[in-house]
Amino acid sequence: MDNVKYTFEQYKEDLNRIAPLMENIDHIIAIYRGSLPMGVHLSNIYDIPLSIIDYQSRDGNSSEPVMIKNNFDGERVYNNVLVIDDILDSGLTMDKVTKFLYDGWAVKPKLNYLTIYGKENIYDVDYLHEHTGEWIEFWWEIL
Repeated sequence: MDNVKYTFEQYKEDLNRIAPLMENIDHIIAIYRGSLPMGVHLSNIYDIPLSIIDYQSRDGNSSEPVMIKNNFDGERVYNNVLVIDDILDSGLTMDKVTKFLYDGWAVKPKLNYLTIYGKENIYDVDYLHEHTGEWIEFWWEIL
């Protein structure tokens, strides 16, 4: 079975498809590492602050989420936060990240979830392409 290739052309098309979603977003959280390219790009395009959470859940080995880049303004109330990940499989990452974020905020914003590849899940994640379990090669991972 061949790997699925996520090309730069698909990426550009996806950025155009999610433009309406970005209208009300006031902060972006990228989950380290796979979603960093899209998170940084969206932050730059829409001039929205970006924070980064490190969390890995692979092969049953998971860590605890850690905020490694925090651009939240403590004086501001956020209404719509976009959480981006590259692949949604079991939903464990979104579960851990949601609990981590909500434990840290007195006023809970609406969390909007976006993944590039995903499956149906309890968090109502918007995903751009269906994840069939195949290995995905992202354009930013290939020399």
